Amino acid sequence: MKKLFLINVYRKKEKVRKYIEALSLLFDGGLQVVEEGELKTVSGPAIITGSERMVGEDQVSQQLLDFVLETSWPLLGICYGHQAIGKAYGHGVVKCGKHRGPEFIVKTKDSPLLRGLPRIFQMDESHYECVEGEGPLEVVAVNRENPQVVETLQDPERGIFGVQFHPERTPEGRNFVLQNFLSLSFGA
Repeated sequence: MKKLFLINVYRKKEKVRKYIEALSLLFDGGLQVVEEGELKTVSGPAIITGSERMVGEDQVSQQLLDFVLETSWPLLGICYGHQAIGKAYGHGVVKCGKHRGPEFIVKTKDSPLLRGLPRIFQMDESHYECVEGEGPLEVVAVNRENPQVVETLQDPERGIFGVQFHPERTPEGRNFVLQNFLSLSFGA
């Protein structure tokens, strides 16, 4: 049976429920929620959730950063997860002001993760920190109002993707971003 791992990095454990609800609409395999202390049990594609913690203030565990660099499985980071992926790969993570609610995102390059979305699309956001574009991961989408805000990073050869926005909160995010990640991870 196919298995997807959801790496929960929220302090409030009930916040992971939105991810579970969104993924249960798309995925007919097993979904296993793991905490940071259980990363050694991840044996398949994984999604790192958002969190109230701040990556740029070193509120990210070395264990998670090592996992990001060492995993051979497809990986999607959402919000905090995106920032953790960026930091693990050497991108800066900095304060960038309050981003809450829907924001417009511009695709700057093709990405298998964003396949099916228009060049400019809207997604819900909730963050105070942003990943800087300078680094080894490819920037494929930025914020329309502030192009310094990296919205999507990728290393498609390794199956590593990060999105600053929350695809689990909208039908477009579920039907394109999450579904694309599942297709890339499990075929179809």
